[in-house]
Amino acid sequence: MKTTDLTGRNEEIRALFPQMFTIISTNMSAIAPTGNNLEDDRHSWTQAREEELRNPEKRWIISQVNGVLTGYLLYRVNAADNVIHMDEIQIAEVYQGDGVTFLALIAALLRDSTVSGATLRSYANRQNTKSQGILQRMGLAVVGETERGFRFEGRGSNALAWFTSKYGASNCSDSDT
Repeated sequence: MKTTDLTGRNEEIRALFPQMFTIISTNMSAIAPTGNNLEDDRHSWTQAREEELRNPEKRWIISQVNGVLTGYLLYRVNAADNVIHMDEIQIAEVYQGDGVTFLALIAALLRDSTVSGATLRSYANRQNTKSQGILQRMGLAVVGETERGFRFEGRGSNALAWFTSKYGASNCSDSDT
């Protein structure tokens, strides 16, 4: 497993859009189907990602095995407010629960030097109890609720402490897992 920070490498990111969309569409069809046809969803998703490519706060982390995308993590760093928004963590269905892909993506996030002193924020769909549990284990707590899900918040230092106690500090320092 290899994790790579593709931030600023827009053409490489665009080349992965088809694989990224396949992962998210498969995952979301299980917990929050849109009711749209696949091509409409692909178009909307691609437009949103194109906008994010222009956002200087956005970070793009991918994990791959033999050149095949196994998962990705998109997050934003708001340095002015010292906040990191974990926007999207998606793992291909076949790699969910493998104990490696999630570890690699979170380790890549926690290697970002801005994390330990920042507030982490995320969102989990009401139907996605797996994500809710992961965010809570990372030290994030529910701070708000919407019709579709929950907003989470916690300290980056707590997430780092959880990670190192569970997986060891060495897993947070190497990008090849």
